Amino acid sequence: MPDAVEAMQQAMLTQLGSAYTIDTLVQVPVTVSNASSTMEARLAGKLQLQANGVQSDPTSIPDAYSFSTAKVELPTSSSGAAETATFLFSVKSPAAHKSATLPLEYVITDLELPSASASIGDYQGSNWLKFVLQLENTQTQIGQVQIPIPLRSYPSPVLLVSQTAEQTVAEPQTAADLLGWNLDYIYQHTDAEQDTPTVVVKFNPPSGSNAMSGATNPNAVTQQIASTEQYRRTLLFQRLGYSADQIRSLT
Repeated sequence: MPDAVEAMQQAMLTQLGSAYTIDTLVQVPVTVSNASSTMEARLAGKLQLQANGVQSDPTSIPDAYSFSTAKVELPTSSSGAAETATFLFSVKSPAAHKSATLPLEYVITDLELPSASASIGDYQGSNWLKFVLQLENTQTQIGQVQIPIPLRSYPSPVLLVSQTAEQTVAEPQTAADLLGWNLDYIYQHTDAEQDTPTVVVKFNPPSGSNAMSGATNPNAVTQQIASTEQYRRTLLFQRLGYSADQIRSLT
């Protein structure tokens, strides 16, 4: 966690807007060795894709994603020391990608040698050695990494475009024909890959509930359905030969 906090802080010191453009962080545990007992150093490099699993032939990251470079400490007189490489990960369209699964390789490009004489306050000066050719015989393959991509904002509100309720049997002949109803609705929402739409339909909600918030009268649709059902029941009993008094007693 301290490495992640430090990486974000350094990115924001360089450009404050990084706090809004970086989507997540990727941390990779690494093992390093340094035979020198006096010279501390840092390795610096970038991530690339493994091309067909061949370490010596990496390819560039897809345009939809971007990684920052990362440094790895080389403590003095270390052998098999555990360190962490922290990369800042950005996505052009986060809502279009729920996660990214990439076969990654850490390509070492530079060696940093801190210089105490060049340090001013909290700033630590250093000398840099850039490798013209890629280092050979380095175990820098990371392998498949699945990176979840979070969203910075909550989902936008859902707009109910229309809803209709119709009896399944248009001309009911029996009481059983009155029971079936078809509910159709259309809603509008800009879904992200991270979203999981959930629809909840409630019939005859209690008075004062918020089951149909946004409507002028929350019970208007329920009352309309009840009125239509009453009419259809009356029509059915008339067709079955019931008198007006009998219909009133039944409905």
